[in-house]
Amino acid sequence: MKGLVARTEALFRHVVRAVKGALAVEITPKVSSAEEPHARKAVILDFSKPFARVHVLKAIF
Repeated sequence: MKGLVARTEALFRHVVRAVKGALAVEITPKVSSAEEPHARKAVILDFSKPFARVHVLKAIF
């Protein structure tokens, strides 16, 4: 059980670092707020790979 908890915590820390890095790169929106006032960034986590890949995509809410 301790091994599972340790792996889960390590994965969580990896995802947090990846999200912070991705958001730091993609902090500026690609479109002006006048064109799309509700454009926001969405973080999509892909857990299908051994290490979670983080994609920062523009999403309209």
